[in-house]
Amino acid sequence: MACYFKDAGSNPGAHGLLRWGAHPRRVNWFAGGVNLARKIPPLRRGRIDGLMEDLARRPDTLLYLYSVYREVVTATRFLRTAYERNGFAKPMRSIPFGVDVERDAKPKRSPGHRPVVGFIGQIARHKGADILIEAFKRLPKGAAELRIYGPGDQDPAFMAVLRAQADGAAIQFRGTFTKEKMREIMDSLDLLVIPSRWYENSPLVLLNALATHTPVIVSDVAGMTEFLEEGRNGFSFRRGSVDSLERVLGSAVLDGGRLSEMPLTTTYDRTTRIMAEETMAIYTRESPTRTVT
Repeated sequence: MACYFKDAGSNPGAHGLLRWGAHPRRVNWFAGGVNLARKIPPLRRGRIDGLMEDLARRPDTLLYLYSVYREVVTATRFLRTAYERNGFAKPMRSIPFGVDVERDAKPKRSPGHRPVVGFIGQIARHKGADILIEAFKRLPKGAAELRIYGPGDQDPAFMAVLRAQADGAAIQFRGTFTKEKMREIMDSLDLLVIPSRWYENSPLVLLNALATHTPVIVSDVAGMTEFLEEGRNGFSFRRGSVDSLERVLGSAVLDGGRLSEMPLTTTYDRTTRIMAEETMAIYTRESPTRTVT
């Protein structure tokens, strides 16, 4: 629970009480105080009580569940480190996710093409679409367009906020699409932005972007930055910071030559078959020798 408050309080948009409680000297006291407060009759058995109970019990529950396994498989270094910090003693093996998508070269852009920036994901506050919209609106008028893909009915109130925020700007809300359309959508984008406020563990939309030679901008959170080669396949910005994203987004969009060259150095070769072979090798005790081409 202390880890949760420490991380939540480090977010630039966090409530003042969270930021105060996230100080290294206060975080354990703060977490303990919240844990005690949830036992007050008005809060007991309510939503806050349940949330705090889940946070408090989660590490021990996972340790118990994982104790029956011989090894633990992790998709990212971030997850492996998180397990180690929480006392997981089982041997761990890293097997990154694979994605199945056409990997042909990205279509060339015509002279005078206006860059298209994309967001693909949940329309929820922790995914940070509002951060992207605000940063995008600060770009020079006509510099680019923004297309947001995600379910409009997931959080109607938050969607209404986003639509109001985007009013008057070159921003389109395009709903969802089937997985078969992934390559077509990625081909239409010059840059994909993943502005998450919270941790990510190798999101598949990131891997699909890289595999289709689509450069990315991601929050500087573990689980995403380990797939990033700054300046070659994308850029990172300070999590939760509109100012930081504005600088990075502006630099990428306004340097058209660099943005048009980055698809040549943006790739991700792992497929689900490679991932499955490496996973099955754990059980057969054989080492897969498949060569990625």
